[in-house]
Amino acid sequence: MSTDRAHGKHVGGLVRLWLGDGTRRDLRLVAVYRRSIGFGDYLLPSAVVATHTTSPLIQTVLVDTDPQAHLDWQALAAAHPGLRIHGRAALASAEQQQEDLGAWTNYLLVALLVAFAAIAVVNTLAMATLERGREFATLRLTGATRRQVLRMVRWEAVLITVIALAVGTAITAITVVPFSQGISGNGTPYVPPQWAAALLGSGLLLALAGSLLPARAVLRSLRTD
Repeated sequence: MSTDRAHGKHVGGLVRLWLGDGTRRDLRLVAVYRRSIGFGDYLLPSAVVATHTTSPLIQTVLVDTDPQAHLDWQALAAAHPGLRIHGRAALASAEQQQEDLGAWTNYLLVALLVAFAAIAVVNTLAMATLERGREFATLRLTGATRRQVLRMVRWEAVLITVIALAVGTAITAITVVPFSQGISGNGTPYVPPQWAAALLGSGLLLALAGSLLPARAVLRSLRTD
């Protein structure tokens, strides 16, 4: 049992559980583990669970054989139709393929979210900058050059990016730090440096593109009028 479910319970005591079909069982607690990585909140013997589930068959069995033993795997597979026997390398490869598939699925979802967020950010910045035509005209009339106005807009974009990253980091830390503490026992989540650099660079690039390009268009129209 995980520590999240073991409040008030002690090793050697009885724990009352309701199994999948509603059957009530009093089982003896034999161990408590801190983090349930790879396990659920409750880890029960297969003999106890098998008769109370809709699918009692075990999908995978891990076997550690003696290197000196010579087992006829083909005969074993022939005696049990549907049985598939793989070595350690094949099992590791299958697990890696599942992890890669899950990772690419997550990357795709994150990419879609980032794309929608980028469109919203650029659209908001562009519309806000296009509405500053009167402000830019006043700056030009008071002696500011076109380069100085663009420099002001550029520094505004940098400031917006820094504030957005600071606020986003704080909001993310509120949820990620407790999650990391509960999963790994370490409250400092790992962020790959290349991903952090890509996030910073892409955020700054979007802010500059959403501000400078509309500002150039506004200044160009002021100069030609």
